[in-house]
Amino acid sequence: MSVIEGDPSLASDRFDRLLAAVRAVVGEQSLYPGTRTPEIGRLHSLLEQPLEAQAVAAADTPLIGQWLQGLDESIADNGRSGLDRALVKALIEASPGLRWIAPYGIGEGADALFSRYASTQLIGADIAMRDYQAPFRHPGGLALWFSLQAPHTLYPRHRHKAPEVYRVLSGRAKWQRGEGPWRIRPPGEWILHRSFEGHAMQTDAEPLLAMAAWTDHLDAPMPTLETASRAKAGGRESASGGDQ
Repeated sequence: MSVIEGDPSLASDRFDRLLAAVRAVVGEQSLYPGTRTPEIGRLHSLLEQPLEAQAVAAADTPLIGQWLQGLDESIADNGRSGLDRALVKALIEASPGLRWIAPYGIGEGADALFSRYASTQLIGADIAMRDYQAPFRHPGGLALWFSLQAPHTLYPRHRHKAPEVYRVLSGRAKWQRGEGPWRIRPPGEWILHRSFEGHAMQTDAEPLLAMAAWTDHLDAPMPTLETASRAKAGGRESASGGDQ
């Protein structure tokens, strides 16, 4: 990883814009109670709480330069809302000041995933995901990050105590929850992984960019990847359904 040096005040402005874009996307969902899950409602409430700014030792991985910057050319796709496009733009602008890491190193498939997956935390808490460094600290109930998964990459099945909310920002990847069918989840969809619910993701020709948040049980350990063969996509794929 290489440290990226820059103007701290410029980085701070970009972090503020990124945070505002996140709040706008989540806030829009809160306007439609019929489609909002309790977890998204909790995420919205947590995002409204005051946050503390903190220093970040910026870092990147080869994956970021290869795939994240390329999204700038395609963020006007019809599959994204205006708020999602603004969020992707804000993330690209803030990216040089963020700390991108490849967090997994345990379980079958971890070595393959290490060079094909990266994530960065925007909001952290003292007890959550200690390998990350986030430009904003939450009082204790929220960890929010972005993940980038390269094309033709399997993120094997894994599970954790913390409930998890995802927002797909770019890429039509296949997602699996529990023992259910693989579903293509397009940009703009919200996906909920309940506590200890196994889940996996498989990209095809496009990279997958997503926003994710843990809204409870932040003291849970990072998950171990389960047997990769159990999580291979194929045969049971279906179009995206209405369930979260």
